[in-house]
Amino acid sequence: MGVFLLGLPVCIRLPWDGDLGVHLATALRAAASPWNPVDPLTGTTDSSPYYSPLTIPQGLLGRVTGLSAHAVVSISAACFVLVLAIGVVRLTRCFTDHVLAPALALALLVGLWGWQLFDWSGFPSLNSLALGVGYPSTAALALTLNLWAWCRRRTMRDGGARPGLWLSGMGACLGVILLIHQFTGLAAGLGLAAMACGPLWRQARTRQDRLRLLGHAAGAVTVCAVVVSVWPYYDFWALGGSADALNRIHQPLYLAMGRHYGLALLGVPALALRFRRDRLDPLVLLFLSSLGVFVAGGLTHEWAMGRILPAVMLSAQLALAYELLPTRSATARTAPGSGLTRRLRRAALAVTAAAAAVGLWTQAGALVFALPGLRAPLTDAGVHVVALWDASTWHFPSAQTTAATGTLMTEDYYMFRVAPAHGMPTVAPAYMDVFLRDSTARSDATWAFFNPATLHAQRLATLRRYHVRWIGVPAAALPSDLRGDVQVVSSEPYGLTLFAVDPAVS
Repeated sequence: MGVFLLGLPVCIRLPWDGDLGVHLATALRAAASPWNPVDPLTGTTDSSPYYSPLTIPQGLLGRVTGLSAHAVVSISAACFVLVLAIGVVRLTRCFTDHVLAPALALALLVGLWGWQLFDWSGFPSLNSLALGVGYPSTAALALTLNLWAWCRRRTMRDGGARPGLWLSGMGACLGVILLIHQFTGLAAGLGLAAMACGPLWRQARTRQDRLRLLGHAAGAVTVCAVVVSVWPYYDFWALGGSADALNRIHQPLYLAMGRHYGLALLGVPALALRFRRDRLDPLVLLFLSSLGVFVAGGLTHEWAMGRILPAVMLSAQLALAYELLPTRSATARTAPGSGLTRRLRRAALAVTAAAAAVGLWTQAGALVFALPGLRAPLTDAGVHVVALWDASTWHFPSAQTTAATGTLMTEDYYMFRVAPAHGMPTVAPAYMDVFLRDSTARSDATWAFFNPATLHAQRLATLRRYHVRWIGVPAAALPSDLRGDVQVVSSEPYGLTLFAVDPAVS
């Protein structure tokens, strides 16, 4: 509950940065037409991977209640934080009964990363979670932790009775997570296998039992595949066509890794201790499998595989938390000669506390997202504070007006990402979209439109082809031959101006 209360101000404000605009646009479009929503960025009728088992209910909530997209995503973000905290507690209780273990585990999850600020959607560092609190990746992570806890508890509590039934249920849940956020879904799948492998494999003492267990696992995979295949809003399997573009985007995950993730190396000795006690320890299995995927991505230059990194970090961070605060039974076993053990654990706890303090101080700028008044003192103290967009100063026409009268032509980074959240689709999408059949043509048309060498007639043809009603550029960058065809609507931040195109032209 404390974590929820601390995160609530951030959920209410929703920091404007990165991908927030597209998620607001998705909620807006899903509310307008939940059964057949248009592409949230371009307003076309093509399917979109943004419409998932998370965003469609968000749209229905907005439609039924009349709440704005911002309010719907804000409410969703508060739910994500609560479910995430519950997931950490439930998973921790599967491994240790120490009363302080959940708090320590949560502190290490958000703080034990690196000494240089690094943000990425789906990464459970403090700054990444604060910036992406309303993102689907945060919801997928929260569901993943709870799914792992359910799996671990099920296998340990009743010896995995009737595994075929509950493994199939978990396969269905995994399918939902994959539809919400594919990268987190991959980590969730590896974690499920790690949580179930040890107990179930040990119970399968005969060859027949093991064959039966493999059959149950295959059934769970089949259920997962069916769930993602029958989802009507987009073709899950078509996402493979985006591999090349995704690789370019994700290369930074393999750069400066020591500065970005180095503090989590403290968890490696804890994993080694767990491996020494149990070769099938779930955290060890998760660490080795996810690390293998990460390394394979680096060796093959398939940089998108680096998105498995949260699973690598989670397994090391949780292992460290659980080893620093052992169960009561472990404490009793070491009681007769535990003096050295206690001293070593205290030393390890002190080192870990220092490392976590460094990581949390590195990310202390996240406090500004909830308390803007802290920006000046934190900046003066040398803390890197992410500069948010002042989205409250944007002055777009109403969503109803823009949706009814056309799209926006722009090549500006910020306007690409803010305009769709106001119901104003853009000619070219702000992000790579394999489901948009003419995505390349739209990007080429946008580039040509602002090219000084383009003829006036060609620009007018582009305006008509894409039903352009609005142009967003710095006033001085508007092609001079269009000045008689537009009028100023508003002056936006970052030196931009929004122009309305004469309806007779477009």
